[in-house]
Amino acid sequence: MKLDKETIKWLRIYGYTLNNGDERFEKIKNKLKEMYPYEYYFYIDSGIKEVAKEYAENYHCVYENRKEGYKTWNKRFKEEKKRLIKKIYGLEKKGIR
Repeated sequence: MKLDKETIKWLRIYGYTLNNGDERFEKIKNKLKEMYPYEYYFYIDSGIKEVAKEYAENYHCVYENRKEGYKTWNKRFKEEKKRLIKKIYGLEKKGIR
């Protein structure tokens, strides 16, 4: 069973807001973790987010413009999250997400 495009879009935009500690959000997080573990770790887990963010920020380069710098930072951030999920939990992205 796969998540639909609208749900993935919602998780990309609002996924980290589920970490605010509300009991209702805990139920949603637990259900997502049970049914869609890769998406949970990629879009919601704040521990992986912080480690990947630190990695991306510590990678220093000189960029031609801000847009290129942001694109490179974002690419490194996503790649590090994928690497951490695979290393720690043994999960890989399957198909188009």
